[in-house]
Amino acid sequence: MSGCGAGALALALAPLALGVSDEARRRALLTFVVVGGGPTGVELAGALGEIANDTLRNDFRSIDPRDAQIILVEAMDRVLPTYPPDRSASARLCLDSRIEGFATLVDAAARAAAAAR
Repeated sequence: MSGCGAGALALALAPLALGVSDEARRRALLTFVVVGGGPTGVELAGALGEIANDTLRNDFRSIDPRDAQIILVEAMDRVLPTYPPDRSASARLCLDSRIEGFATLVDAAARAAAAAR
């Protein structure tokens, strides 16, 4: 889905998850991994979290928003590594506390990516 925004991608996958009775498969369709904890990655993860917590809850009532997972992967020791440490800590705390199903992996480099099947 090149050129698609986060919202379009999440909303495209939500209807697919509606017809899936297998819980593991549904969770896989509602799992988003964002590689890179710089400004764009943090913003994208936050937008996906808002979609999961608000849009799914309000527009797709048969999907439990707790099934959605957003994982932010950053190779450095913190998100927003080019920002002052206090701003980085504040951003991580904001994401961790406001987004249900959110996880941050720091000191973790992505080596490969593959589409779920």
